[in-house]
Amino acid sequence: MNSSHYLCNENSNIKQFIAMDQDDFDAIKKIKKENKQAYNPWSRKDDDELINLFFDGVAVGEMAIKLKRTKGAIRARIRKMELIHIKKKDSPSAK
Repeated sequence: MNSSHYLCNENSNIKQFIAMDQDDFDAIKKIKKENKQAYNPWSRKDDDELINLFFDGVAVGEMAIKLKRTKGAIRARIRKMELIHIKKKDSPSAK
């Protein structure tokens, strides 16, 4: 029997359940094993730590290790929080 796995996407008001094949499910399990926070929602504490690390000039790889996330998740969160735009606006070369 072919079993299906579902991933709940709660990014909108309506929960979406996305059907995944076994390869997708195995890939997510592997990522979660390597990065304990992968696919978990970001907490305020996580965001605050990311902001501090970002403005301290910490490399993305090191941020990923400290926050137990993937490098892709770190980059995506930096973009979502628009931290790069803030850093550019406040840099001396931007004035």
